[in-house]
Amino acid sequence: MILISWYKRPILISLFDPMKPFSYHHFDLRQLVSFAEIARTGSFRQAAKTLYVAQPALSRQIKKLETALEVSLFDRAPHRLHLTIEGRELAGRLPTFFSQIDRLAETVRSASTGGSGHLRVGGDVGVLFTELVAPVLRQLRKNWPDLRISFVQNTAQGLFNDLLEDTIDCAFAGLRASRLELVLPSRE
Repeated sequence: MILISWYKRPILISLFDPMKPFSYHHFDLRQLVSFAEIARTGSFRQAAKTLYVAQPALSRQIKKLETALEVSLFDRAPHRLHLTIEGRELAGRLPTFFSQIDRLAETVRSASTGGSGHLRVGGDVGVLFTELVAPVLRQLRKNWPDLRISFVQNTAQGLFNDLLEDTIDCAFAGLRASRLELVLPSRE
C-alpha cells in the first residue's frame, strides 16, 4: 500500500484490487496448456510428443475445452489444422494469462517473507519524477531488498491504459512537487 498526501489529505492506494466475483467454468489449466501447445506447433501429434501425452487423450482434452467454451477452436481438415477465429482469440490471450498465473504463484510463494514480488511502476520521466518518486523507489528497494521494481515510461494516457491492461501496478503522471508528498509504509 502506498500513501500519497495531496493538499494535506492522505490518499491510500492499494496495489491489489478487491476480488471480483468469479464465474466457474468447466475447463482446467491443463486443457489450456494443451491448446496453447497445439496452437504453437500446429499439430496434435507434435503437441502430444512435447506434452508427453497420448494423442487420443490430448484430443479428448481439447474436445472438453471446446465443449466448456461452447466454440470450435480448430478447423479440422485432412492433413491440415487451422485455428478458428475463437481459437486465434484464445491463443492470443493465453500468454498474458499464463504470465499472470506465474506472477500469482511467485507472489504466493514469497508471501511468507513479506516485501517480495514485483512492483511495476509507470511514470512520465522528468525533474519532478526524479526528485520525488525515484528516492521513494530507492527507499523501497532498501527496505525490501527482495522486491523487484521495474519502471515503464509513457504518456499520461499510455499509463492509464497500462493500468487498465494490468501491465503496471501504479503510475505517476503530471506530478506537481509543491502539492504532492509520498510516504512509505513502515516495514513493521
